[in-house]
Amino acid sequence: MTGDYHAKSILILTEAIQNKQPSVLANVVDVKGVSPAKIGTLIVLVDETTTAGTVGVGKLEEAIVEDARLSLSDGLPYLTHYSHTEKGPVAVGALCGGKVRPFIQPFLPPPQLILSSADTRALA
Repeated sequence: MTGDYHAKSILILTEAIQNKQPSVLANVVDVKGVSPAKIGTLIVLVDETTTAGTVGVGKLEEAIVEDARLSLSDGLPYLTHYSHTEKGPVAVGALCGGKVRPFIQPFLPPPQLILSSADTRALA
């Protein structure tokens, strides 16, 4: 089942990149303790609204998607971490006590350079 999620998510990411749609891949790279997220699970965000795949459930996934949106807006990759606790700076409000580190990588269309001139000599 995980393979199907991965394949569909990667296909959606590939199509988004080919169509020059801003997108983000969040991939869990480390897990300590108890967590619904497993190493290698991933989620894709396309155009800030569409997601494919899953990195867990509930508050953890919400936090990762929120950071994926930040990555989409500033164009920077992040190695983030979350704690399955109710309190603390990286807490996601869960009780299982594990820690999760996803790598969040944006894929943005290349910038376009548009030259314009009102001077007809520039065209010659």
